Amino acid sequence: LRSERRPNAVTPAMQVGLAREPWSWTRLLARRLFPWRVTVPAQWMTVYRRALVTPEIGPNTRHDRAHAF
Repeated sequence: LRSERRPNAVTPAMQVGLAREPWSWTRLLARRLFPWRVTVPAQWMTVYRRALVTPEIGPNTRHDRAHAF
């Protein structure tokens, strides 16, 4: 059981055998997996492009990032 109140040096990835030690932020952010670098299902691309429509919410409002850096 994971808890923020009881820190544990063993990460979830270490628990299931995916890593032998905790990853540093440098290692974690070293290589971004863009969809053109790896094969992803078509449905994932809908989410990646933020084109997923949630029926309960209605039409999505697209943000054009006019003032983004």
